[in-house]
Formats: sequence, structure tokens, C-alpha cells
Amino acid sequence: MSHNEAEGDLRAIDLMTTNVLSVSADMPLEELALFFWENRIPGAPVVDEQMNVIGVVSETDLVRSQARTPEEPADDWAFFRTLGLEDIEAFDRRSQLEELQGKVVADIMTVQLVTATEDVEAPELALLMLSQRVHRVLVTKGRRLTGIVTTFDILKAVAARRTTRTRPSQSPKRGEARKDKRGRSPEPAA
Repeated sequence: MSHNEAEGDLRAIDLMTTNVLSVSADMPLEELALFFWENRIPGAPVVDEQMNVIGVVSETDLVRSQARTPEEPADDWAFFRTLGLEDIEAFDRRSQLEELQGKVVADIMTVQLVTATEDVEAPELALLMLSQRVHRVLVTKGRRLTGIVTTFDILKAVAARRTTRTRPSQSPKRGEARKDKRGRSPEPAA
């Protein structure tokens, strides 16, 4: 438990994942689709050789890249069904992957970044995600990526705090009666 957790005010550094899976701008989109599926992640930061963040890319960006026109968006589920990701052997044979050929991450990535520093408090991170309509905030020092905080990270922290507050601090010793929320022992059965 970090110093901040003990005091009760969680910050980005307490919540973030530091071993962040990232991609390069020149990664082919076929590889990106496989990367997301193999790692079971919905998105990743795009970094340069010095780990400076230059963009972010998500499954949604990948799906949108398959839209016929801006007015006719691609069907998210149809895209993944045609990939046949449940059958990795068939992965290379799917027609959707043929449409991805020749395109790279730089062609579809978002360059407007939602970032925070390591000292930003959890409520501020949550408000940032809500206001920017994103599911992840990149944690940076300057432009260098140091971690990532997702909506799931914040949810885990809230759940852990709630569980800690509602759970009794110690289990009863052997032979000792359990107590209710008010600290009373249950009445013996008649």
C-alpha cells in the first residue's frame, strides 16, 4: 500500500499499470488486430522509439477504418465476426484483413491525447474520462509514457475501498461468536 493509499487520496501513480503494452505508428493494421486479440486489450498507446506518446489506437478506430463512408459506419460486431478470432488458424484468410493490408496504425490513430501526470487524484481522473468520453488516461512525465489508468482501474479501487470499509477488520477467533454489523452477538437458538 502506498503512502497516498494510507492517507485515503489515491493518485494516478497508485492506480496505473506501468507495464503498458504499446504499439508503433508503423505497425500494420493486420498485426494490430491480432495484437489486440492476443493480449485481450481494447486499445493501446502509440509511442515512438523514446517511448514518447504520439497517439492512441483502439478497437473502435480499427472498426471505423472499415466503414464504407463516413455516413455509413461499419458494424462493430460484423467486423469481429468476419475476423473469426475464435479460430486463429482462419485469421489470415478473412476478407476483412485483406482490406486492412497496406494500412498502418498512423492511418487510424487518434492524436488528441488525454493525459495526466502521476500526481493527479482519482476523482479528477474519473472526471477527465467522463468529460473526454474515454476509457483510458495515459500517464506521462513530459511526453514520455509512464503508465495507464483505465476505467476498470478506478472501478477496482472503488470496490476495494468499499470492501475494506464494510468488511470486519478481523475474523472471530475459534470458538468466538460472529457479530452483526452493530457488534452484537447473535441470540442463541431456542
